[in-house]
Amino acid sequence: MSVRPATPSPHANPGVTPGPPADAVSLASVMQELTRAALDLFDETGNLDDFLQHMATRLGCLVVLWLEQSPEGAVRLLGSAGLSRTSRALPLTTQTEAGPERAQAVVHWGTVDLPYPELTTSSLTVWQFPFQLVLEGGLPSEFLLFFESSRPLFPQYFGLVKRLLRVAEKALDHRRLDARLRESEHRLSEQMLLLEYENEATLDGILIVSADGRIVSHNRRLLELWGLTPDEVRRGGSARTLLPMAAQHVREPARFFGLVRKLLSAPEGTFADALTLRDGRGLELFSAPLLDQERRVFGRGWYFRDITQRKQAEAERAGLLAREQAARQAAESARQRSSFLAEASRRLAGHLDADKALAQATALAVSFLSDWCVALLVEDDALCVRAAAHRSPEGVEQVGALRQLRVPLDVPEGAPLVAHTGRSALVRGEETTVLPLAPLGLREPAHLALLSELGVAAWLSVPLVARGRTLGVLTLVSTLGTHRWSAEDVELVENLAARMALAVDNARLYEEAQRAIRVRDEFLSVAAHELFTPLTSLRLTVQGLQRGAEAPPSPAVLRIVDRQTQKLMRLVSELLDTSQLRTGRLGLHLEDVDLGQVVREVAEQLGPELERTGTSLTLDVAPDVVGRWDRLRLEQVVQNLLSNAAKYGERKPVELRVLADAGLARLVVMDHGMGIPPEDQERIFAPFERAISSRHFGGLGLGLYIVQRIVQQLGGNIRLLSEPGQGSTFVVELPRTSLPSSREPPPEAARQLH
Repeated sequence: MSVRPATPSPHANPGVTPGPPADAVSLASVMQELTRAALDLFDETGNLDDFLQHMATRLGCLVVLWLEQSPEGAVRLLGSAGLSRTSRALPLTTQTEAGPERAQAVVHWGTVDLPYPELTTSSLTVWQFPFQLVLEGGLPSEFLLFFESSRPLFPQYFGLVKRLLRVAEKALDHRRLDARLRESEHRLSEQMLLLEYENEATLDGILIVSADGRIVSHNRRLLELWGLTPDEVRRGGSARTLLPMAAQHVREPARFFGLVRKLLSAPEGTFADALTLRDGRGLELFSAPLLDQERRVFGRGWYFRDITQRKQAEAERAGLLAREQAARQAAESARQRSSFLAEASRRLAGHLDADKALAQATALAVSFLSDWCVALLVEDDALCVRAAAHRSPEGVEQVGALRQLRVPLDVPEGAPLVAHTGRSALVRGEETTVLPLAPLGLREPAHLALLSELGVAAWLSVPLVARGRTLGVLTLVSTLGTHRWSAEDVELVENLAARMALAVDNARLYEEAQRAIRVRDEFLSVAAHELFTPLTSLRLTVQGLQRGAEAPPSPAVLRIVDRQTQKLMRLVSELLDTSQLRTGRLGLHLEDVDLGQVVREVAEQLGPELERTGTSLTLDVAPDVVGRWDRLRLEQVVQNLLSNAAKYGERKPVELRVLADAGLARLVVMDHGMGIPPEDQERIFAPFERAISSRHFGGLGLGLYIVQRIVQQLGGNIRLLSEPGQGSTFVVELPRTSLPSSREPPPEAARQLH
């Protein structure tokens, strides 16, 4: 069954026959009663359903419905009269939501299905009234009053219902307004209380004053920060009296008073500043006007915050930042130093020539550490400039004049002093008045003029030390004081100097190795020649003996064989002795030996050799020169020295003396031959060395080396006195007592040495 909504009219109501006019008294009674029920809705305890039920009863309605429909078409039941509790719980559906049985199941009101059993009467009359609540967000709603069609309706009731619903609208709006007002007041009270709690809980001191300067509110934190009491605040009463009281605690009261006067004279001004109290605490001040919605000033707020910890934290952060920046700078500086040393190592490793390596290092030093620098190496008793570099092209030629310069090691300043002490030296312009003299220790006018032209504001000298020996000095110079050389810089230069010293040492070791190889090759050639000569003589003698095999060998032939055999044994013995001396395996068999007797026996053995060379020998032997020595080794010493004198004596007389004093025996071998230059007098005691080329004199160059080592093992020493063209004198001094550290090999081993 469908019910078509329509707006009732007191003059025409389709399908309804108006009833007789209502009695004025009864109408007024109904009107009064329902109006009172509508006015009850102003009270928050008033119930809308009670009002609807009362209206349905007095008007004779079958059902009263209050329906609300959203813009999306959803319908909601807001109130009702004449429906059971079960009916009120039934859902309302629209035409699109209903199934095919819609037409028979429920009463239809437009597109809305009204599934209420109370509306299943066959014939109904419905009055429809729009109902709008302003505070409900503007959603439209309607009141539907259902009457049985057979019931007569009074036309006056239509206007009555309309007026009652207007009263109900106002009552409900008023009630909602009143509820919202009470809710707003409650929220305002809560917010005021929360604001008060927040003011008390905040770490800021708050002071609120009115436009005329009266104190409106403050919190406890304000009193704590300023050391005030509540009584002092109450007695003060205004900002003009309270703030000067607080100024007693400020470290700069005059400045604080000036600020207060400035703010009081400019009500709309805003100001922020920081104050320091007498106890050292720091306060941050902020003052701003309080404005209403029309931007009118009605007071001023003063806000104070303790920033002592914040300042401490800022100071700590600043310190941390400074330390971090310093650490970053140190790390970057360390990276640069590492890169510098890596580049220096790369450059130095590329050269086995000392001068080239030093040139590379000095060129690198002036690119990073100095304006100009020089590298000096120790040579004899002086420092020689072996490399020099300047950072500017103009200065390269000037600093080049220092190359090959020799500075005596006994100069008590500059590079010579550093070489002597083995310690680095750093001198700056403000620390000394002798800077032009100091870097290299030069005093000659020409050199002083050159240093003055190059410029010296500060200098740093570092020793070049390798394997515990000072090889030279690296000197860096700053011309305009641009290089200050911190402790880290000095350490960097010392590391560079260590690498340079290692490169120089390696270059020298390489040169020595190359020279040793050349000496070895020359020795092998000489040894082969020396061994080949007696072997050839022996071979020729043997061949002669083979041709005359039937005749016995003559004594002369046997002497040749014996002489060449002895020469071969001597050469092999020298090689064996050299090997044992180098490995420290040469043992001594100590016994009482008469040195004079040994000298005479050796002289007798070498008589034929001296006779062949035309050398005359003079012996001057003291008697009973006896000591604890190795007889065979002592014979070897005398034999080598006497053979050496005969070889280089140029057929001139040779003198051999044996002397003695308390506890010491002295052997002197003197020739009058070619002599030995001073520069070679130390070298000839090294293995495979000789003063004259092997092309002129034979031998392996081991005789004097073996002599020196045997004498040293016997606890003695050997000295050489010689001048070119004046001959040579070898002096051997031996203690006549045995050495505690001497080891005596078994006799069999001693006999195998020759």
